[in-house]
Amino acid sequence: MFFSLVLNSTMFPLLVDARARSAVEYHRKLMAFYRASFAAAVAICLPLAAVAPWLVAALFGAAYEPAGLLLAWMAGRVFLAFMGVARGSYLIVENLQAWAALTLVAGTLLNVLLNLWWIPSRGGLGAVWASLVSFAVTSFVLDLLHAKARGNVFDMARASLTFWRLRGA
Repeated sequence: MFFSLVLNSTMFPLLVDARARSAVEYHRKLMAFYRASFAAAVAICLPLAAVAPWLVAALFGAAYEPAGLLLAWMAGRVFLAFMGVARGSYLIVENLQAWAALTLVAGTLLNVLLNLWWIPSRGGLGAVWASLVSFAVTSFVLDLLHAKARGNVFDMARASLTFWRLRGA
């Protein structure tokens, strides 16, 4: 999460400035932000997922080895966190703070409900799944319901699928 905040601190002023100058430049910078966020998330979450079982066992002992699977799954949240932070910048620049607050509340409620449902039957894995699902719903799915945020979901998807093109739209 620290790296996503550093990236956000760098990119947010550039987005604000670009939006004031040109819609084309703003979209180009926003896509670059999403691409950089995706690339950084992948660079962190794939290695973390790969070494998670070994890492947990090495740090906490063999008794905690099953938690390595939970950490491996939870690494997926790194991607959602990076994209969620970038999405938050978009919502602020576009003056959609009320929508951001509403989606945050909805995601939190969904997380609590999924935890109540999945933890009794699935344990720790249920908690991880609840976190992943609620974060994905907050960062992507709910925005499909808002006319102004809908296009941004497709921009995030397009940027993720073309992350190697860090420059240009």
